[in-house]
Amino acid sequence: TALDPLYRPNATWVFNAGTMGTLKHMKDNNGRPIWLEQAEASLADRPQMSVLGYPVQLDYSFPDIATATNFAVLGDIEQAFVIRNIPPSPAVVANAITTPGAVTYYAWERTDSAILNPIAYVTLAGSAS
Repeated sequence: TALDPLYRPNATWVFNAGTMGTLKHMKDNNGRPIWLEQAEASLADRPQMSVLGYPVQLDYSFPDIATATNFAVLGDIEQAFVIRNIPPSPAVVANAITTPGAVTYYAWERTDSAILNPIAYVTLAGSAS
């Protein structure tokens, strides 16, 4: 299924670094690389990565292209998903057991997400082989 044209202007690829390594070597039917890196205005800026003209966002929780189906997403991520971040919950615990007089600090944060608009993205399935 192709991405709905309404969501193409803000579309972004999302996949992991292993998939990035595979895509860097792929070419289209005319022999041109599908992976491009463009330098920004100054040398201090990092290159902008793109695949088939769409920007790339790396997410290390995605499966690798060689080991799984549904290894990448293309779409308007802000329209497709809602991401909720619950603020950190700090706690101070007197640690008299291991080091008398020491204090241990704990903090944790929860993140949750859900599909908001299923037509705002498409998934890539298959493998590199």
